[in-house]
Amino acid sequence: MWNFIAVVSGTIGLAGVLFYYRPAARKILSASRWMLLTWGFLLLVHFTSPVIYHNFNISFSTWLYCGLWLATFVVADNVRFTLWSKADTERAPLRSVLYSIRTMRVLATLSIAGGILLVYTRLNTLSGFDITSVLYDLRVTQVATEDIGLAKTLSTVLASLGLIVGLVEISNAVRTRTRIPIRGGLSLLAYLIVPISAGGRSGFVLATISLIVAVCASIYLSGLGFAKFRALLIVSALMIVAALGYIMLVVSSRGASDGGSMDTQVAFMNRWWNCELRPGFTDSVRPFGVLGDTITDSFYYLSPQFYGLDFILHQYHGPFTMGGLEFAVFARRVENLFGIQILDPADKSDEAMFAKAGFNPHFFRTAVHATFVDFGLVLSIPFVFLCGALSRRARIRALQSKEPFSIALQALICSGATFTVISSPFGEGTFLFPLLWFIAIFTVYEGLHHYGEIAFHQTRLSNPAKGI
Repeated sequence: MWNFIAVVSGTIGLAGVLFYYRPAARKILSASRWMLLTWGFLLLVHFTSPVIYHNFNISFSTWLYCGLWLATFVVADNVRFTLWSKADTERAPLRSVLYSIRTMRVLATLSIAGGILLVYTRLNTLSGFDITSVLYDLRVTQVATEDIGLAKTLSTVLASLGLIVGLVEISNAVRTRTRIPIRGGLSLLAYLIVPISAGGRSGFVLATISLIVAVCASIYLSGLGFAKFRALLIVSALMIVAALGYIMLVVSSRGASDGGSMDTQVAFMNRWWNCELRPGFTDSVRPFGVLGDTITDSFYYLSPQFYGLDFILHQYHGPFTMGGLEFAVFARRVENLFGIQILDPADKSDEAMFAKAGFNPHFFRTAVHATFVDFGLVLSIPFVFLCGALSRRARIRALQSKEPFSIALQALICSGATFTVISSPFGEGTFLFPLLWFIAIFTVYEGLHHYGEIAFHQTRLSNPAKGI
């Protein structure tokens, strides 16, 4: 149990250093700070883990490369690079997307419709209606089938709008000190149907972190400042508890296949990964029931990341997927539509390597693995740099405009930065689809504004008297 206490205490201390010491909106909206927090958390898990792996060690070169990968993003996210303009020339403030009730109603309607359609497509997979049975049935269906048909894809894309609506409405309510509209809550629920329909956890974690960032940043950008510091802590704690509760339900539902026995699951995972728990750990968490099972499951879930990454960096020599693994959501659909192979050759090579080592390959290996398999050791670094530079630009936009859409976008980017300890956020539909919606909304707004300016200037040129 000391392992869990050490991880929680260390993570809280690190969060205090990164965010709660002289808190400010620029810190809360910093994707690199959120990335450092979660990678610090992963390191704590690694060094305190009760799981002992017999097949692998980690070389110093792997630690160096991970450090370079992280440093690249942190530098790009915090340093202004001026390649095409003079260093002493500041860009004009970025244009913001203005909050519109009509727009929010349209987006909310689409997201709720998507959520309803997604529920309808999943009803025939359920054998019961208690929460653990529902989650278990949904997860089994997700794993056993690769359902990427039109109905599921369309409903997932539409429902993903719900995160945008929820974040924007909540941010606007905090800034204007008004109540959150019902459409905001319903839209957020529609988004959460996406991870629930797969019996997964990622979407809940991404939504929780996005909400924490959006609420806390809005508090400071609205001028409430330190007076609302206690509210910041309370909001963060409540959202984390809610996410933890859902994760515990998922763990319970996945244990249903083994009669609810964590011991059976541990034995299964030990065979899969040729590992074992340190003596005494199981007895120390057993009195805590489902919470103890969740702690055990989480250590197994997070412990092999660096070991698998080290093995991949030293043993994998291709094929490289050139973006296929980063954007696996699209790659799988392209494979299905056109009958071509993008990820399958890499998957087969990966499985063959781990089979020789006597290790099951089905576990996460951080986003470093995804960029490496896509672009190799060298080209991964420019890709990470580009992500960091775009994150910095989005953060500046949010700090300058203080508008809900910009704050919500940066909140999503921060949640994606935390997801890098698992895998690439671009390969996770619950992150990628909201991000694409944000890009579409900003692009449309910029286009309309641009053509509106052109029309205005043309009117002045053709009717000079009306322009006076």
